[in-house]
Amino acid sequence: MPFCTVITCMDGRIQKPMMEFLAENYGYDSPDTITDAGPVKALSEAESDEYFHRICRCIDISVHNHDSKHIFIAGHHGCVGNPAPRTRQEDQLRIVANRIRVKYPACQVDIVYINEQWQCDLLD
Repeated sequence: MPFCTVITCMDGRIQKPMMEFLAENYGYDSPDTITDAGPVKALSEAESDEYFHRICRCIDISVHNHDSKHIFIAGHHGCVGNPAPRTRQEDQLRIVANRIRVKYPACQVDIVYINEQWQCDLLD
């Protein structure tokens, strides 16, 4: 069974759409999921080095112990932990994706935004 890694919000409303998106589009049915309240905001801020390293410890387990080679970073509409508009969240997601790509160059890193209809939009 292939593993992937997902860094996303703890909001229960987005879990099912994200899991369905991963299963239907990539065949991932048991992703390693790292959640927090609005993690993209904290991970995108320059002063978040300690937080970034804490999240990376979780990614390390997924990559080194479960052989994950695909990391998804997701933000969503209506996030209480990161109440920024979609355009700002997309900028934050790109910052985080670039940080993750540097740290995990052997992994594919993709960005997802879960919109107001609770559908997953894959971003470039």
